[in-house]
Amino acid sequence: MSVNLERDMRALLLDDLTTETAHPERLAQLSTGDLLIVYANWALRHPSVKPRTVHLSRELRRRLSRPGELSNSVRVVLDEIAAGADLSGRLSSDVAVAWVPPEANRRERLRTLDRYLYAWGIHHLHLGQRTSSRHRRTGELLFVCFVDNDAFALDALPHQAWNTDQLLRIAADNWPDDGPLLRLSGAIGLAQPVTEQDRVELRNGNVSTFFPHKGRVYGARDSLTLAGTSMRAASWASLQLQNLNRAAQLLRTTPECLSDALGTPTGSVGERHWRLTVRDGGFVVQDGPGGGALALDDVAALSSPPGP
Repeated sequence: MSVNLERDMRALLLDDLTTETAHPERLAQLSTGDLLIVYANWALRHPSVKPRTVHLSRELRRRLSRPGELSNSVRVVLDEIAAGADLSGRLSSDVAVAWVPPEANRRERLRTLDRYLYAWGIHHLHLGQRTSSRHRRTGELLFVCFVDNDAFALDALPHQAWNTDQLLRIAADNWPDDGPLLRLSGAIGLAQPVTEQDRVELRNGNVSTFFPHKGRVYGARDSLTLAGTSMRAASWASLQLQNLNRAAQLLRTTPECLSDALGTPTGSVGERHWRLTVRDGGFVVQDGPGGGALALDDVAALSSPPGP
C-alpha cells in the first residue's frame, strides 16, 4: 500500500502559498504544522467565493440614498458580494504576501498579518475600477463582516476608521444579537475601562479586547494570538495536523476500516494508493485517482476509540 498523507498535504499547501512569498525555498523548509498556520492566516484574509445574503446597516443605507460616485461604487461591490464573486482584487495588496522569514524587517512582517481582521472579523474592500488583476485603490473602503452565508455591510469610510470604535458601534447598534459581533451573556461592562486609543495600542501589541456598549459587552468571533495571527487559524491548523496524524496511523495499521467506511472490498487493501486531496474546500482521503473518498476528519474519527 502506498500512502504518505503528510507529503500530499504539504504539496497542496505549498501549491497555494509558493506564489504568495518571495522566499519559496525557505517556506518549504517549515514544518507541516507551521505551514498549516501560515496557510490558514493567509486564507482567512480572502473571503470565500460563494453567494451571500447581504445585510446593510442603517448608516450605509443612508449613505446609499445620496446619489454620487461613492454610492454607485458601493452598490457595485454589494452586488458582487451577493452574487458570490471573487473579491480578491478588492483586498489590500498585502494579501499577496503570505510569509516572510523571521529576520525580515518589521514592515514586511506586518504585511503578512491583518490584525484588525483577526481582532474583529471586519474586512475592508476597495471600491475602484479594475486595473489588471486588482481594483484601483480608493480613499473610502467598504467595511464588511462575512459570517457563513451572510455579509454584514457596515459602512463606507476612510482607511483609518479601523483606529476608531465607529465600526464596532455600527455593528453592535444594528445587530445587537446574532450579528457580526458576539454578545457576552450576562456581562454589562468591563472592570477596567478601555478607551478607543487603548484598543488601538493593545491591538498593535497583539492583544484582543472586548467592546462594552449600551449596557452590553461584545467580543469578536476570532481573537489575536501573541504573534499577531488568528487564534481561529491556529485552532484550525492544530486540528488538521491532529487529523492527519490519526488518519496516517489508521492507514498504517488498519486500512480495512477505511475500506469498510467507503463500502469497498477489503481484499485489495494492500494494493491501494491512498492520497490526500481537496474537495469542496476541505481535505479528503481518496482511494487513488477517481476512487472513493472520505473527509479527513471522518477518517481520523475512525481511529478514535469508541465512546462509553
